[in-house]
Amino acid sequence: MITPHRPSPRGAMSIIEFAQWAGIGRTLVYQEIGEGRLAIHKVGRRTIISYADAEEWLKETAVVRGPTIDDASRKTLTNNFPRKSAPTA
Repeated sequence: MITPHRPSPRGAMSIIEFAQWAGIGRTLVYQEIGEGRLAIHKVGRRTIISYADAEEWLKETAVVRGPTIDDASRKTLTNNFPRKSAPTA
């Protein structure tokens, strides 16, 4: 079996790289840092996030699933929307 070659990640990434990696905006990155949920490291003037810390943050974030709809609610929802009628020529 052939496995695709994936380059190993560097040891750390910048704030912008982390935001791209996580698929979130910089503002949310700074909020997560401010709340203490995302660990950072200062190297001189640079702020970096290690891949290990990024993976840990991802594991700790809540998995949000949409509400489940039971049959009674589904009937109510479908009855509240008018059905489209076929266009007349």
